Amino acid sequence: MAFRGLPQVRSGYNGRMDNPGSSNGIYLDHAATTEVDPAVLAVMDACYRENSGNPSSSHRAGLKAREELETSRESILEALGAASYDLVFTSGGTEADNLAVAGAILPGRTGITRVLAGLTEHPAVLGSADLVERLGGTFSTIPVDSDGRIGERELSSIELGKTTLVSVMMANNETGTLQPVERICSLVREAGGLFHTDAVQAVGKIPLRLDSFKPDLVSLTAHKIYGPKGVGALLVRRGVSLFPLIMGGGQENGLRSGTENVSLAAGFAHAVKLAVELQSREAQRLRELRDALAGEISSRFSEVTRNTPLEDTLPNILNISFGGVEGSSLAKLLDEMDVAVSTASACHSGSGKGSHVLEAMGLEPALIRGAIRFSFGRSNSISQLPELLSCLGKGVERLRQLAGTE
Repeated sequence: MAFRGLPQVRSGYNGRMDNPGSSNGIYLDHAATTEVDPAVLAVMDACYRENSGNPSSSHRAGLKAREELETSRESILEALGAASYDLVFTSGGTEADNLAVAGAILPGRTGITRVLAGLTEHPAVLGSADLVERLGGTFSTIPVDSDGRIGERELSSIELGKTTLVSVMMANNETGTLQPVERICSLVREAGGLFHTDAVQAVGKIPLRLDSFKPDLVSLTAHKIYGPKGVGALLVRRGVSLFPLIMGGGQENGLRSGTENVSLAAGFAHAVKLAVELQSREAQRLRELRDALAGEISSRFSEVTRNTPLEDTLPNILNISFGGVEGSSLAKLLDEMDVAVSTASACHSGSGKGSHVLEAMGLEPALIRGAIRFSFGRSNSISQLPELLSCLGKGVERLRQLAGTE
């Protein structure tokens, strides 16, 4: 196999599971979640032991916690080139998306409550439709092309006037498709609306300097970048008005009440710092791993369709449909062989529905059902590909034989 010369994984990870990073299998679901980086864990551990005060308290322990919280906030903003933003800590990307959409259209902000969102957005955005409509607004979707991208033709077909908010994710979590967010942001701003982008999958995968195009609202989460679960953020460009969804003590500038978890914030900040520092080198390594797998699948398997575009995509995601195979069955067989992959977004796969992303791209139902997402991360190396391909071959062959297609 022509795998020589590709860079190997950095020390500290071995690509195994039950927990990503243990010793029981190959983990290829990094778009769903990642293991906590040991350096991040060390920062959090020290914070839990040495900085347990309530950041809203006025005594020394509280002031020390407040200082740590604000240092973490500023560290994230600095790493992402976001000097013109305020940062609201949340419980994760879903809450950040909800706050961006609902907080922008709650009564009192404006009489115009029209929301547009990409048809391939995360369920945290699309699922806000009911709330928007209950609040008296309208929620519409923007179509995508066969790559899952909102192109010029799609943009020209929508009316941006009288729109309160447009939400388009920076990078798709199922296919890796990158959206032209800078172009869309500019058009929305010209039309007088707000622009929100979910950057959960983009941090650490592509260069990201938010002040270069200034989206109004940006959602982030820690657990996709080797940070802890349970913490995320919404970045709010200064001057943008937003209404809270959680009421109480008025923490986070009144936008998200509840005592902040300083240790989670500190871990999040360190995870962002590491992700940005490693971005260039790691993106190249992941791209080579992804392309090596894509090439081997193309040469070894019949009836395969690549759903991840060839250009303008994240470096670590490969979505492939296997003809004559149910993706959910293949994923289960691979799991029995200690290989972890996904059939769709982990946040959506439990619903029992097919991928709304692939449907929006115009794929036939059989291809949607046969889709598998491989998402590489720091724990993967080129040395795992022979074992992965062997397991994949056994799984596909078995299912096609059962279906009578081979």
